[in-house]
Amino acid sequence: MPSRPLPDVAGAYLARVIASWESNPDDNLLAWQAVLPPATGTADVAVAQAICDALAARWPAFATATFSTTYSGTEVTCYPLHTPLHPAVSQIMSAPGGQPGDPAPAPVAMLMKHTVVRRGRGSQSHTSFSGFPDSAIESSGKTISVAFASSVDTAWSTMVLAVEADVAAATGVTINFRQLSKIPPGRTFAIDGSVMERALSTQRRRARR
Repeated sequence: MPSRPLPDVAGAYLARVIASWESNPDDNLLAWQAVLPPATGTADVAVAQAICDALAARWPAFATATFSTTYSGTEVTCYPLHTPLHPAVSQIMSAPGGQPGDPAPAPVAMLMKHTVVRRGRGSQSHTSFSGFPDSAIESSGKTISVAFASSVDTAWSTMVLAVEADVAAATGVTINFRQLSKIPPGRTFAIDGSVMERALSTQRRRARR
């Protein structure tokens, strides 16, 4: 089934962190929204590039805290969604994982759960991570340790806040991490908070589109 086309949303940006571990693709998508949307065109593209640059600078610390040493983040791309004819901008990066030992099995994923403000009621979305260390999994095989979950929580919050600060410093534009809905006409939703789930999940093998 074909993927849904990207929507045209003023001040919205969709970034992809491109990575792999042991030849398994391990990309992550992150959406952002400008508080005061730039005009379509040059200003919009400049914010997308600033997001790429900031993620390329800040993701390595998150990778060190979260992923096995078999993980390697290599590039960030970002679409300025209100400039739909412009291709994704990009920035090369080096973001190796820093956690020693064997990685967890490929189908296993950790979930960062986001509390989303949507249509006047709370809902949930999540970001999944694989390629994390097997040593983080407790003896039950169903959960990650309190210490590791707390470490990833801290690294995630630090990364998100640093990206937002970097983009504001580079462009003067304030952005916030958001959930993106591709359902026409497309929109973003505020995220009230994010927390690392201790319960493990599963995922199908990832494939880049």
